[in-house]
Amino acid sequence: MNRTAAALLFPSLLLSACAGMYSQVPTRNAEAAYTLSEVDSAPQQLGCADYYAPSVYREEVNLEYVVDASGAVEPGSIRLAPAQPDATGLRRGPNQPSEAAREKAWKAVQKCRYTPAEVGGQAVRAQVRERFTF
Repeated sequence: MNRTAAALLFPSLLLSACAGMYSQVPTRNAEAAYTLSEVDSAPQQLGCADYYAPSVYREEVNLEYVVDASGAVEPGSIRLAPAQPDATGLRRGPNQPSEAAREKAWKAVQKCRYTPAEVGGQAVRAQVRERFTF
């Protein structure tokens, strides 16, 4: 190959390699879930069986959990989370719900279904935080 042909071919090979590098979904180890700030589209709740949010606030439970690539909640990932800001932006205090409210929230979240989060057009695991009221 002469120098002119090589000079013309090299930039196109470099561009092809770079384009392929940026079009791939970032790799993660199997244990890591994406945060909502890292995904292209966040999981959307389709529904939670047997969960009812009353019109009058009684008790709230804030949970964090992982929604897998099929849209199901990973039971082993569910944990109590710190209180979240309410509609006014104020925190309601520490997340110390009663044992009964925690049990209801745990059971409800395990029955929730979501659309999976997506990165680069592929479904991925994502960390979710949600407030349940009883």
